[in-house]
Amino acid sequence: MGITEIRGQLAQILNNEPKKTKKLEGDFLIHLKNILSIFTETDDPNRDECIKVLKEEFSDIVDFKSKIVIRLKQTSELKFK
Repeated sequence: MGITEIRGQLAQILNNEPKKTKKLEGDFLIHLKNILSIFTETDDPNRDECIKVLKEEFSDIVDFKSKIVIRLKQTSELKFK
């Protein structure tokens, strides 16, 4: 799985959430660990390692509402004069 596919998955998951946010816990964290492990030195990254990867590699599509809650960034629209 490439970075483009991971970006698409994250955007789709967050877009389907009512508030466009998701807490990094439970089944979602397990899924996230699996897909983000390619960016870490371990096959089973912990939550802090996942947070670090999200901040470094995916800051263009997600930001943090709190320490363990990510949200989908609003897409900026082109404005014409």
